[in-house]
Amino acid sequence: MTKLRNLFAMLFGVIIIPTLILMSINYDQTKTFIEDEAKLNNHQIVKQAKVATDSIISQTERISEQVAIDRSIQQFMYEPIDSNNYDDYQIMDDVYNVMTNFMVGTQYIQEISIYKLENDLLISTAETQQPAVNIKTEEYIQKLSDASPMKVWIEPNASGVYWEQLSDFQYIRFMYTNVDELVGFVVIKLKSNDFNRLINEMYIKKDGMLFIADQTGKLILSADNRYRNIVDLHITYDWFKANENYKKIEIEGQEYFISLVTSDYNNWKYISLIDTFEIQSKLKIISNNTILLLGFFLMASLMLSYAMSKGIYNPIHLIKASLEGNTKKIHEYNFYRLLKGEDVDENELVGEQIHHPMKYQIVLIEFLREIQDTLNTDYDYVSCDFTDEECTTLRNTFHEHIKTYITNDRLIEFFYETKTRIVLLLRSEDEKRTDDSKTIHIFETLIESYKPITNCQGTVVIGADTSFNGIKDSYEHLNKILKYKLEKKQMGIIEEKKFIYKAELKKLPYDYHTYLNNSLRASSLDACKAIIIELEEVVKSEFYYASNFSFYYKDVLNTIIGYLYEIQYIRPKDMSDVIQSFSEFDKRFKSINEATKWTLQFITNIFTFLKEDGYNDFNNPVNKCIQFIEAEFMHDISLNEVADRLDISVSYLSKQFKDETGINFKEYVTLTKIKKAKHLLNETNQTIEQIAKAIGYNSTLQMIRMFKKLENVTPSEYRKRS
Repeated sequence: MTKLRNLFAMLFGVIIIPTLILMSINYDQTKTFIEDEAKLNNHQIVKQAKVATDSIISQTERISEQVAIDRSIQQFMYEPIDSNNYDDYQIMDDVYNVMTNFMVGTQYIQEISIYKLENDLLISTAETQQPAVNIKTEEYIQKLSDASPMKVWIEPNASGVYWEQLSDFQYIRFMYTNVDELVGFVVIKLKSNDFNRLINEMYIKKDGMLFIADQTGKLILSADNRYRNIVDLHITYDWFKANENYKKIEIEGQEYFISLVTSDYNNWKYISLIDTFEIQSKLKIISNNTILLLGFFLMASLMLSYAMSKGIYNPIHLIKASLEGNTKKIHEYNFYRLLKGEDVDENELVGEQIHHPMKYQIVLIEFLREIQDTLNTDYDYVSCDFTDEECTTLRNTFHEHIKTYITNDRLIEFFYETKTRIVLLLRSEDEKRTDDSKTIHIFETLIESYKPITNCQGTVVIGADTSFNGIKDSYEHLNKILKYKLEKKQMGIIEEKKFIYKAELKKLPYDYHTYLNNSLRASSLDACKAIIIELEEVVKSEFYYASNFSFYYKDVLNTIIGYLYEIQYIRPKDMSDVIQSFSEFDKRFKSINEATKWTLQFITNIFTFLKEDGYNDFNNPVNKCIQFIEAEFMHDISLNEVADRLDISVSYLSKQFKDETGINFKEYVTLTKIKKAKHLLNETNQTIEQIAKAIGYNSTLQMIRMFKKLENVTPSEYRKRS
């Protein structure tokens, strides 16, 4: 009993205590690694949500700017307006139509309003209240514009230009004369509930929450009413004022990961809060496994101590027997040398001790050595650019495929050489097997499927292992085959084993297609580059992704092509380059690094051109729209009808048309009608009533009013002057 106790104490000190220390250190390091990975992962998701949300903010500001510079808005704001005058009433009606057109397709905008100080006039797409009740005093508005001269965002329930404190976001753009005198402003009111829902949908963590805070730390948009400011989130202002940050916090005894990023447009802070429950579950599993492993070592030490105390197990004797076995192998190796005709001292041979497994082991050593020497010295093949780690991964993957699709009941030995080919030796104890041709076909199909990755040839040899001569025959047969290069064959599919190369490709952990789409539309070059670089890291992280990288990168190129078509990109060389790269990807890019470098450079070139060129040339949809107006102006046509015919959105067509022509759709139709009227007045004797009907006006009075507005004379006066 004393001996057992002493042995157990020795093993406990030598094995258990060091193991316990190593496990404790490993657990702490694993915990830190998992938490850091989770925090960084959440932070990256928040950054993607920020890009998408910033695109909404950017679009709102662009809409406000386009409204402010619209011709009808400028006329309303800077010219004298009498609401009782019919012509001036038409101007206000045009203002209303302009704002309504800008709202089409923007699901998060609730209303657009414009206010003129001089007349105390408020025009809104919503039901307009009395200006005296709704709008604050001119002095207050002047102070607000002095604090933020050009624009200001008003958060929900904050004081803005209205007397009432609205529960929605408001964006205000002030308008001035040439001498910086305030004349009015444009207000865009967002739907806070829809906006909140939209940004939380962009934040794809289902068990997390996304908040928006202003620069003071007040939460202006909160997914949980319990949190009103950063103090409720247990974060300090020093941590909060950074552009980006993330850490772990504790609220009411519960641990959370919190991340912060800053908007590129109005310095809002996007803050996410996610429960650490998922991480804690992983750590609990690791902790339980550690305890079980420790218990196993404890039991093993106890049993080992008992076996040693009873003399059942003696490691000294085992080591001695192993050394004697090595001497035996040397004798058997010398025997094999004798079989090959080499000079060997017969006194070194112990022939009667030779048995079959040892013969095989010796032959395999010679087999691998001689084949490798033959391939490396006698034949010159194309080399590959794989690292040692990649070779190991490829070797293991191929081994698993061999076991899955060829055999599990044969002994397999194969040999991989990056400069040459994959060699497979199958051994069987059954010399009468009839499926050898099928096995060779399956192996060759596997080799063909690996060629796009490895550029290696393949060779298979099948031999019986019932005798020493069987192994030797297989070895000699293989040497003969290696003298010839195998011809390339068509890619095959093994239906019997359901092996299809590149069948259902494994999805990446994140939706990079959506992220890149959002970043392109937000015109954020840095965000686009960050997404491509992160995609490269993810694809390189796993052999399966890396071996199929062309699939994931072609998806990225497809996203870029779709975006360029959408904005009607006009440089044929760039369009041809990206389309050719997509169609000839496997030939053009041999590595992930090449594909990443080209994609980053191409996106940079695209953004540089768009920035330098200003992109003001007429694009295809606008040309088609103008052609449609020229052909159909005499009918009651609308922007919605033209957009449907061109199969594009109304908001996109409205914006593109205004950007390219300088006026909106309705104004262009009116100009076309008046141009046609002038032609008819000069070239025909038709009456004013006939001309009005010919160009699509329902009443002569309406045609006369629009003609005078644009030409400063009536149609009759114009005809007399001509």
